[in-house]
Amino acid sequence: MASAGATKVEDTDLTGGSTTIAVAMPWKALWKIEGRDWFSSDLSPSDGKSPASTITFRLPDQQRASTYIRISCPRNMSKYNNPRQAPNHVIGITIPASKVKEFTYEDLPGGYIANDGDKYFVRNGQNFTQHNGEPFPLGVSYIKASGAYISGAKVPILSTNEMTHSIIDLIKSIRISPISTFYFLIRRQEDMTNLYASNFQYRIANEAVKDPLQAWINDSPNTDAITMGNLVKAFKRPNIPIQCAELVYEDRNALQVAQIYASLYEEE
Repeated sequence: MASAGATKVEDTDLTGGSTTIAVAMPWKALWKIEGRDWFSSDLSPSDGKSPASTITFRLPDQQRASTYIRISCPRNMSKYNNPRQAPNHVIGITIPASKVKEFTYEDLPGGYIANDGDKYFVRNGQNFTQHNGEPFPLGVSYIKASGAYISGAKVPILSTNEMTHSIIDLIKSIRISPISTFYFLIRRQEDMTNLYASNFQYRIANEAVKDPLQAWINDSPNTDAITMGNLVKAFKRPNIPIQCAELVYEDRNALQVAQIYASLYEEE
């Protein structure tokens, strides 16, 4: 279980190699913001008609950690509303570790079955079981944060009016709330999800003390501007993981470090 005061899982490298492994480890999830209904998405592969959500604990070495929620929503396929016939619209919600005030995660017992009377139940027909009829292994998480940033916030017409309005209202809710509380029901991967959650808790504590991006800026009176004078020389730089290019960044340094040190790739 990961909770307040959790310590780092020793001898576990979650960022080894040239790419950030955290980017490649999304888990299907149901989730909601306090005061709102559960965001409905299947824990099985999407049928292409319903929205699908995943949660990822991003833990790049010498970079800021975050929790990333990816929502893929099927679009209206009329040529008038969708001339390029793009099948889905993707919204990304990033919760930086530095903004997290409270965080918990725990595995639910093996064989746990969500049902009609369960607090995690979303709707009839929700897919909580594998093809063989066995229940998915599940975990629950809670994040209380003072900020999150959103990409894909310009929402086109989706496959239903209900879905379009639901997504627009969700984005507004996050933007206007000084504190947002997220709840997750996660289709976990054995002990791996717990391991990532424990390391995310460790990074929350670390980043409350020191911004990891400062390792990339030499002492300078202006720490928000990276110039030739305050670049870290090649032989003094820590290893920088390759990370996905974003459309929206937390602040100027988050954009500058990744761009200047050439560590981006396109995830989608």
